[in-house]
Amino acid sequence: MSAIPPQKLPTYVSLSFLFDELGRHSFGQKWDGTEKIAAEIPPLKDARAMIAEEKKLTEKIRKRFDGRSDDEHLARIDFETDLDEYGIWKTDQDEYAIRVIVSQLIQLRKDIRILPYLTDEENYCAKYDAFEKRNVIDKSIKDILLNQKLFAHHRNEKGRQAIPVDCWTSTAVKFDLANNAVFIQGKRFDNLEFEAKQVTKIIREISDKKFSTQTVRDDLMALMRNPSSQDYVKADFRSLIKKKHPSLSGRSFEPIWVEADTMTGGNFRRAGRRPRVRK
Repeated sequence: MSAIPPQKLPTYVSLSFLFDELGRHSFGQKWDGTEKIAAEIPPLKDARAMIAEEKKLTEKIRKRFDGRSDDEHLARIDFETDLDEYGIWKTDQDEYAIRVIVSQLIQLRKDIRILPYLTDEENYCAKYDAFEKRNVIDKSIKDILLNQKLFAHHRNEKGRQAIPVDCWTSTAVKFDLANNAVFIQGKRFDNLEFEAKQVTKIIREISDKKFSTQTVRDDLMALMRNPSSQDYVKADFRSLIKKKHPSLSGRSFEPIWVEADTMTGGNFRRAGRRPRVRK
């Protein structure tokens, strides 16, 4: 069940190994490894809204530049610390309002810089899909640790140390795959290790459930392809699938939803879809 033959399996494995194994066995062929480096980005519709807001705020500032509204001045707002030279306010209240706009604009531009190119919609959606799958596996690892199906250790100058189970109850948990570390409420734990036998057992359990997961996915894909379902949203599909598979939990539905939608073309998670109006 593991990527490493049992006879060669080490005693402990890294966070990256655990993440990749869970991803491959949860998403199958739809897992391509890019999830490990997927950056956090907003849905396409939110990214476009950010661009629109940046233009709106830029125009507000442009109108304040008494004849000096050229793009060079506007571009400098990214790092300008002293706007007094521009003389674009007449009262203290006016100055405060402008500085608020400038602060918002600076933050927006920082956020926009890290986004993939929006002109390549297919590439953007692929990157967002990778991030979503990464998010699912991140949550899966946290749940496994919280439910004590697996125990995490870290290494420091004192040797191998167990990470207390109650740490996983925190909402501030961020895995750092590149550096085999985790941040919990700001505290960093390096050199993470997980017992290989426990990991193999978890992977086997996932594989044993694979058949039932595939059945749910196939049923969901059939619904997605049905012409009468084209105006449905996620909640509609979840409700219909739950009727057919009552034991399916909300957590289990998430990776199935992502995989089914990806395999049918990604139409039901695309930006701009609106909830169906029920009569």
